[in-house]
Amino acid sequence: MERWWIGRLFARTRAVEVDWHTLATVMPDLVEVPDTGVADEVQTIRHGLGRVPKGIVIVNMSVPDASGVPVHWYREYSDPAWTSKQISVRFTVAGASVLLGVF
Repeated sequence: MERWWIGRLFARTRAVEVDWHTLATVMPDLVEVPDTGVADEVQTIRHGLGRVPKGIVIVNMSVPDASGVPVHWYREYSDPAWTSKQISVRFTVAGASVLLGVF
């Protein structure tokens, strides 16, 4: 419940309870990959999530050449399984710097 007294420039807001355990399970672990290496080659990346990830998303990227081709990631069935400490991915662009959100 919020009550606003604009004339007195005073605001009172009821405190919201935050479940920190639930928040920690939803927040992604940000992992920086300084060099994606060779394109379409398996890379094993360590993360600090503490559980097997459900997925990853590319948060930011820096592409080395002037073509501006965006970096994408993918996996194949033959790639190693994801664990609570590491993931294996393949990137479509060689030599890029990528910031991953592991969730």
